[in-house]
Amino acid sequence: MKHFAMYCFLLYTSLLIGQNQPPDEAIERLNSGIDFFAAAQFTEAIKAYTSAIASDPDYFKAYYYRSQAHLQVKDHTNALRDLEKAQQLDPGRGELYGLMASIYFEEEQFQSVMEIVRVAEDLKLADQNAYLHRGLVFLGREQYGPAKEDFDKAIQLQPGMSEAYYNRGIVAAKTDQPETAINDFSVALQLKPQYEKARFARATEYFKLGNYDDSLDDLHFYLATQTEDGYGYKLRGHTFYALKKYPQAIADYNLALNYFPLDPEILHQRAGAFMSIQKYQKALGDLTIVIEQNGADPELLLERGYCHAKNKDHESAIDDYTNAIHLRRDFNNAYFYRGQSYLVMKNYQLGCDDLLFARKKGHQKAAKIMKEHCKRN
Repeated sequence: MKHFAMYCFLLYTSLLIGQNQPPDEAIERLNSGIDFFAAAQFTEAIKAYTSAIASDPDYFKAYYYRSQAHLQVKDHTNALRDLEKAQQLDPGRGELYGLMASIYFEEEQFQSVMEIVRVAEDLKLADQNAYLHRGLVFLGREQYGPAKEDFDKAIQLQPGMSEAYYNRGIVAAKTDQPETAINDFSVALQLKPQYEKARFARATEYFKLGNYDDSLDDLHFYLATQTEDGYGYKLRGHTFYALKKYPQAIADYNLALNYFPLDPEILHQRAGAFMSIQKYQKALGDLTIVIEQNGADPELLLERGYCHAKNKDHESAIDDYTNAIHLRRDFNNAYFYRGQSYLVMKNYQLGCDDLLFARKKGHQKAAKIMKEHCKRN
């Protein structure tokens, strides 16, 4: 409910209703409810509004205000009942439709969101809240065109609606428009500087564009407050990796693995970082876990074989290179590295055969090594 709490509060404090004057007793009880609400005593507020309704069963304000108190205690069912009654008493108030759409969305009654907004549109009473929540339904259904149209309408009706900018940015991100997404996320952050969801989303789009420094700035700011977000550490690890800051990348991958134990993507990236700083034994551990989890993959076997070779375990390296070749018969990199390991083990015949194959497949380094170690070229 956070995305429309301020909207509700503004309506709550500024609602002006054209209706018959209720009895003084009803007004007094309503005002008592307002005081309880302001003091965050929502159960007492509900009792006071209920008492006001008992004095005047057609008291619009009492139903409306009681609906807001019900929302504060997460009683969506009674909040909807009060809004429906308020709607019967004054069907021309557009904000009621928007609030009902909000509640239906929170309750995951998405078809009800669509229906209430359609009714509001037919009556020309749809407000920004109605369009925002129908847009969210479209977004969840991956109907990005209609979603954008609704977020556009919400922004037109309330240009300061940060949630609409954020979700329009998500549409742009989902449709491969990172620059447009960044613009919308930036506006959302200008309107709401602590909108960390938008900051993380912007960092993601900066990363996609290769703007790693900008991504890193956002992620530092984000993780300063969102200290328990594994996705944040994972993305910052990737960003450090892209900037070749491997120790920092490893540190963030370690943190991310606290939230996603044995995640193959994180382990693979951490292995790459270990390899980049020549910590081959640690890379071997990560690569072995990934291979055991996901099955043999020629690229992973090649990487693990390379680590074995760097650790001077050429027999294990040859085993991995051979298994990689079984999975990909024309894998010239595997032939190249296996050939090198054979040469180190002084098996020149097999080594030169592998290097010859790699050279024929276009591996330029193979030709150079053959000139140094193989009689035939």
